[in-house]
Amino acid sequence: MAAETRKTLITGLIYFSLLLSVLALASAKDEYHAKIEAWRAEQEARAPEGSRWYPVRQVYRITGKFSPHEQPREVAMLNARGEVEKRVSPGVISFQWNGEEHQLEPVLAGHDKFFIVFRDLTGGKTTPPGGRYLYADLPRDGEVTLDFNQATNPPCAFTADANCPPPPPENHLQVAVEAGEQTSHPAAAGAIAAAR
Repeated sequence: MAAETRKTLITGLIYFSLLLSVLALASAKDEYHAKIEAWRAEQEARAPEGSRWYPVRQVYRITGKFSPHEQPREVAMLNARGEVEKRVSPGVISFQWNGEEHQLEPVLAGHDKFFIVFRDLTGGKTTPPGGRYLYADLPRDGEVTLDFNQATNPPCAFTADANCPPPPPENHLQVAVEAGEQTSHPAAAGAIAAAR
């Protein structure tokens, strides 16, 4: 009898522990969603009227592996005024998506961020044809968090008067990244696509 009671007690403790774990995960997920929604509200306050976003999905918050170049590479990029700027690419970020390996080459943005210009299979459909922007924190223990829920449109998605750096060929992802900002002004995006 005592052995059966002990077994029931242990089983109950295991279920209780699992329930606490599930509740902790749900709380972390709610916290993440709240953080992204607050960040988006800030972006929309600065963006032209009519910003549209994909729903926040944690599956688009991906951990990538950072591999440094033997020597940092200098990359020429256009800024919004059409001037060529020299940026430094310190390496490559590799990540898995749907069982396939993908890579992005970031450039440094200040002292604490990576700046990534990328294009994916949503380009020209639900996102700008010229790609989108993504910022990421510098690597920690060789890993970089890529949160595509925070992908934003470049200035040229809103006006033909702005220039935007095209994504380098190595940053053309052969996957549809249905996260982040969508095309808000199809007429402007269409005009820009026709001009390229």
